[in-house]
Amino acid sequence: MARKLLILFLLLSWCVFTECSDFEIPYKTPQNCEENQYFRFSTLSCENCRPDQATLRRSEDRLSCVCRTGYKLTEYKGGPEVVCEKCMPENTTNSLDGSFCIKCPENVGFNVQTGTCESCPENSFPADRDRNGAQLTTRKCVRCEGETRPGATFKEACRLCHSSFLDRNNSSCFDSCSGDEYEISGGVCFQKTDLKLVTTYPNLYRVKYGDEVITSTYFEENLRAAEALCRANSNFTACQLLGNLCVLLNYIEEEDACKFYLDFFEKVPPLVTFRKNNDWPVDMPWLYYESYSVTEVVDDKGITQKFESNAELSFLFAVFTLNGSFVGTETGLNVLHLCRDRPSRIAAASKFATTYRSSCSVTVKEMNNSMFFYDTYLIVGDDLYPVPLLVENYRSSENEAVNEGTDRDKWKLTRRFYLVESIVGMSVNNKWMRFAEKIELNIRMRSTDGEIFPPLLRIRYRALDVNDEEVLNGNHEVSFAVTYEMDDTKITKDTEIAVGCLSALAVILALVKVSSWRRREGKLEFDGITIIKFILFCFGTFSVMLFWIAFGMSFQSLVFFKQQKTVSILLPAKSQDQETLFLTLLYVAFAFKLLDAFHILLTQIFFDIFFIDWERPQGRVNQPTQGGGAGASDAPVSIWRTLFIANEWNEIQTIRKTNTELQIFLVLFFLKVAGFEYLSTTDPFSRYSASADNEYIGEFSQVLRFAVLCIVFLSVEVVQWFFFAFIYERFFGDALGDFIDLCSMSNVSIFILENNRYGYYIHGRSVHGHADTNMLQMNEQLKREEDDLCGKRGLEPNSELQTFEIEVPAKFRQQYDNVVRPLRQAESQQQRRNMANSMGQDGRTTSLPASVEKRLLAYNTLNRFLSAFIDHSLRDLDYLVRDKLLFEHILNMELKDLPPPDKAVFYNDNGRSFNSVLLYGHEWTLMLFDLLMFAFVDSLAQDFVLAGVVTYLVAKILIIFRNKFGRKNITIKTLVDERFLI
Repeated sequence: MARKLLILFLLLSWCVFTECSDFEIPYKTPQNCEENQYFRFSTLSCENCRPDQATLRRSEDRLSCVCRTGYKLTEYKGGPEVVCEKCMPENTTNSLDGSFCIKCPENVGFNVQTGTCESCPENSFPADRDRNGAQLTTRKCVRCEGETRPGATFKEACRLCHSSFLDRNNSSCFDSCSGDEYEISGGVCFQKTDLKLVTTYPNLYRVKYGDEVITSTYFEENLRAAEALCRANSNFTACQLLGNLCVLLNYIEEEDACKFYLDFFEKVPPLVTFRKNNDWPVDMPWLYYESYSVTEVVDDKGITQKFESNAELSFLFAVFTLNGSFVGTETGLNVLHLCRDRPSRIAAASKFATTYRSSCSVTVKEMNNSMFFYDTYLIVGDDLYPVPLLVENYRSSENEAVNEGTDRDKWKLTRRFYLVESIVGMSVNNKWMRFAEKIELNIRMRSTDGEIFPPLLRIRYRALDVNDEEVLNGNHEVSFAVTYEMDDTKITKDTEIAVGCLSALAVILALVKVSSWRRREGKLEFDGITIIKFILFCFGTFSVMLFWIAFGMSFQSLVFFKQQKTVSILLPAKSQDQETLFLTLLYVAFAFKLLDAFHILLTQIFFDIFFIDWERPQGRVNQPTQGGGAGASDAPVSIWRTLFIANEWNEIQTIRKTNTELQIFLVLFFLKVAGFEYLSTTDPFSRYSASADNEYIGEFSQVLRFAVLCIVFLSVEVVQWFFFAFIYERFFGDALGDFIDLCSMSNVSIFILENNRYGYYIHGRSVHGHADTNMLQMNEQLKREEDDLCGKRGLEPNSELQTFEIEVPAKFRQQYDNVVRPLRQAESQQQRRNMANSMGQDGRTTSLPASVEKRLLAYNTLNRFLSAFIDHSLRDLDYLVRDKLLFEHILNMELKDLPPPDKAVFYNDNGRSFNSVLLYGHEWTLMLFDLLMFAFVDSLAQDFVLAGVVTYLVAKILIIFRNKFGRKNITIKTLVDERFLI
């Protein structure tokens, strides 16, 4: 008992560690069964022959057990039980059908070693029953008389001997086909004078498998017979066999089988005409298009049927065996599939305008060993149209792979093909096979009304040395595709014209921008910096133009291809100029927009900015003097308001009109979850979901993916912009408006010079005169504004306008630079480490370095200078306020004469143009950059999710870059220590 429990425990432990399953069985095939076992197909397992191994053996098909030689069958009911009885006496054997025992003929004898009768004499066959089926006690050897011989497979009757062995003069068969006069070839008896001599053709049986050349046993047995019978008798089967042997040589005319075929082709007059192809003799297979150029064949306009989108394409295949026998016909493109798939998916290959691609890995054992040859025809109404074949393995007389190139004038068009060949490569020391690793059916559109040129079938074969066990059991890639093409010359030319015209417009816009920049920089000469700036502006304008051209191309393909009934437009194929042009436009647009984005970032981290503090001292305080005494001085003004404004400005530097995270999330949601991605498949179906298991889903088109991406991306962007512009900013929070209000409450204005002589001004002067106040006074000030008991916040009297574009004269810029020069001194942190004492600007003792004290003095001087300038308190510098012209707003360029040397111009701004120095003011550029980045990554990876992640990361990197160097610029230009920017 303990032993049984131990065994049970060990068994359970083994199952736990080896993951035993009640439903798991070993994988077996009939070939795996041993010699004394048969394959039980009900359980897919090998079973021993029972009940007595000595009386039974495995059947030839390995699916049952039968009686051994010398035993007769006494009981068998179709199950596993087979009862056999040994034949008695000793010199008897089992009958041919195994049902009884029989004596051997006296003139033949019994073979003790094999337990069977000796073979009957030549030209005889054994018989165990009378003609009426009665059992014989002794086997008879029946002789075939006259013109008959025993059957080759079923030796139960006499059959008429082959005509080559028939002697009609004597009404008998040749007893032998040997000697100096006769020779057997291909199972046929020939006179030696009728056969081509091997010595005349030393390479007669040579077949190339890649770089390997072998002598084929099959060629040795059949080539000369096929040539002789076709040449002498126009034998249908022999001519077909000869043609098949030429096909196996990849149609190379220099090979002997093809030489024989072409010799007969030139000598035998055509007996029938098939359409225009009068080069097809009735007794020979049609292999070559000898009488016509490639252009005549592939550009033939004989097919006049107009095909509608998703219409069924019907193909017919004439099927032949290797020996030339006609098997019949098959319809449907499933003939060309070496990959196993669902019929519903395979059927998609026959849908007109559906680009179909299928590929898989198969082993040699999985390939169909049945060897057939096919001639392809397109069914057009009640007619057949032959489909030309392009075998990429073909080599010209110069050993050039002309069929692999695109030069149609060099192509060699043929007709017949095979899928798998595993017979010809057999020889004494070699075992090779070939299979079609690539099959492509190409259909070209002839017009925009659904008419086509003749389809073209392309095949590339691959040779395998199956003597190698690793090759035999390894996986090998096979593919099948149906592709469509149309002449895209006009579309390509129109696109190139559009590129040229819009490029000219882009240059004009860049000239306008550089002209505006030169005026705002105060440049009079055309120098190298101007040329560089013009090129940078061209990057931005060119990228926009190229984007719209690429979007127009893709949008047109999406709308018309998916919705057309009669096929008038096709998607650009990967090998066509149209897709190459599209991708070129996309990549160039992205590259230019990338440079444009960096150009914008660089301009935003070097502009001049200053916070004008309008607050004035309230009262006087006693301060220690240098002599040790005490003196009265103005009360210091708090710096915290300026620091607070600097922090808020630092925060709004990187905000955008839309949310990047939400944008990417919604785009991916609509593309992947809502299924908009499926609109970009190469089949002419508009779908938003698909089951890859039950239906064929075309591969994704890069052109359509770009169109769908742009539509979704721009739609989400527009909805976001509308929501933030008309809902969120009005009812929840306006970042820029709140910042302007904060400036007014803080009594701080902002003076910005984006260019040398052009910039922006935010008027933040408090209408209450001061902002350093407590909570009670601040609320009272706000209440007074609500009740309209104080002045307006605007720069001019009775005006609410607080933002302006400004154009300053050269004199102002010169004085500004003189004042701010100390502010631009580098290495301020290192200077602060110098702790030498010096006298402060207000007369009090300070421990700051002299250089820092000088910067503080410059800061106060600049604050007073700009305050006086805004207050019209400078005699030699003043400004006037006016509106911009409509055309100036459109071009973003000042068209009036330059202001006088002592006058600046403040242009009323209702659109907060100061956002030009913020990311907020470049939403279109940044959005287009994100979109092109998204499309660029997707075109490389064909993965929307990856593209979205990369786009998000790049957008964040740009924001980090802008924030870091923007903070540094604030620190340098305004003397606000970076430690206070949080």
